[in-house]
Amino acid sequence: MKIILQQNVRKIGQKGDIVEVNDGYAHNFLFPQGLARSVSKAVVAQVKAVQQKQEDTQKQNNTLLIEFLKNLTKEKVVVQKPANDKGILFSAVHIDDIISVVQAQTQGKFQVPITIFKQDIKCKEVGALEVPYQIDAFKGVLKVDVRAE
Repeated sequence: MKIILQQNVRKIGQKGDIVEVNDGYAHNFLFPQGLARSVSKAVVAQVKAVQQKQEDTQKQNNTLLIEFLKNLTKEKVVVQKPANDKGILFSAVHIDDIISVVQAQTQGKFQVPITIFKQDIKCKEVGALEVPYQIDAFKGVLKVDVRAE
């Protein structure tokens, strides 16, 4: 039986996915708990329209983000954290900290997804840091200046 998921279901799929499951599983578990609903042609068309709209929005966001990051690579992103007198940070700088600073610089115009950064960063010292990122086929390096507060 084909169903559309109303919520994320472990080992089945994500919200909005159209999946094939056993009839009993759908009728006895998914439908009563509101996790899924049956699929009709109208629902399939509606889901495809929503997915297309999300993809278009994501492409537009990526285009804006690429332009923003191209301009941002000319200057450094400054992350400030408490540190001792030797320049050792009390808490490490992570990708989340960098995203917060970049997000603040975008002034909420678009979201900066964590998935564009391909490696986890854990910087424990004051100084310069280079963070590689990739959006679709575009690759770049974000220069981060870690400073003591």
